[in-house]
Amino acid sequence: DHLLHRSDMEYVKKRFGVVTLIVTLSQLLFLTMIISLCGFSTFASNPCIGPYPDALSNAGATNPYLIETEGQYWRFLTSPFIPASVIHFVLNSVVQLEVGAYLERQWGSCRWLAIYLFSGIGSVSFSCTLEKTEINVAG
Repeated sequence: DHLLHRSDMEYVKKRFGVVTLIVTLSQLLFLTMIISLCGFSTFASNPCIGPYPDALSNAGATNPYLIETEGQYWRFLTSPFIPASVIHFVLNSVVQLEVGAYLERQWGSCRWLAIYLFSGIGSVSFSCTLEKTEINVAG
């Protein structure tokens, strides 16, 4: 006997959206990996229960200095997938699994992912313009 039947899997696909689940799971993977390698920062450095900003930068978060001086433009694509903290991940996940999944069902997976990526790129660009010295995440 199978634990999940075909109809159960179809319900999950329709309810949550495959791409939304993949994006959310990738964010969980990134955060888990960063915390397991670098640990949690002090409350003063990251009050939302997360790693130090340097650890986020090393993982691919928005770092305007490195983008401008080192040409690390790949950060435009990695930053949207990196949550800054446990609380950030939980809140992002709730919104993504509700609103993101709804939009994925309405617009289709490819369109939803394109909008997500372009929004992330815009967020990184805006962040680099406003805060030249701060390490941020776009997710």
